[in-house]
Amino acid sequence: MRPSGRYLTSVIKKRSIVFLISDFLGDGFDSAMKIANRKHDLVALKISDKAEKELPNVGLIPVKDNETDEVVWLDTSDQKTMNRYKAQMLRKEDELRQIFSKSGVDFAEIATHQSYVKPLMNLFKKSFLRKKIKIAQILLTLEDTENRRRSLNAKDTISNLFEMNIVPIVNENDCDVDNIFA
Repeated sequence: MRPSGRYLTSVIKKRSIVFLISDFLGDGFDSAMKIANRKHDLVALKISDKAEKELPNVGLIPVKDNETDEVVWLDTSDQKTMNRYKAQMLRKEDELRQIFSKSGVDFAEIATHQSYVKPLMNLFKKSFLRKKIKIAQILLTLEDTENRRRSLNAKDTISNLFEMNIVPIVNENDCDVDNIFA
């Protein structure tokens, strides 16, 4: 985050919504994140994998310490070692949540083995509520965009929502019911 954070704050002059996508396993990014969030609306998306929290039992594996570059051997078959590893990862997650909270950064965790939809929807809902922004979801189909009358109705609806200070969240309803039950 440090080089990219400096780049972000120096190059993008207009206040923007910035999505920072990372595993956030490194250290030392909290001050750059605070600075970037003062100038922009920073949203952190933490990508995680199950293997980061619970290593599989595969015996001895080499693990490199990012701070010292020292390689140590970790015995994944030893339950005490695995419990310490899991506790350390949980502490790291808690520290990360505290950093986001202190920095005023909205965040969501997206696991690689799950759908990203629910975490993102919860993130946006929480963010809009905190900022007291009204939202409305609009479901559109391909036909809504191809049929002139339906397209104009959708356009009018979106324009009216903006006039009422409501942010429309447009969702393409790509479910084809006819083919699901065919």
